[in-house]
Amino acid sequence: MAKTYDVCIRGAGIVGRSLALHLAAKRLRVALVAQEATGSAAHSDVRAYALSPASRALLQAIRCWPDEVHATPVTRME
Repeated sequence: MAKTYDVCIRGAGIVGRSLALHLAAKRLRVALVAQEATGSAAHSDVRAYALSPASRALLQAIRCWPDEVHATPVTRME
């Protein structure tokens, strides 16, 4: 039997995952579709993100803000 969803999100990066969690908390059935990682991308994800205070508040509201041990303030950009 085929599954049905209320929303299908294409992309499982920080935005797609955050949206999926937010909608799931609202009791929507969410399908999250991600591109399969290949090559060196399949081994580890070492990306860094600069988040605004509003983005942090949103992630905290949906209970996705990780332990702040890995969070460091940005003091300059080159």
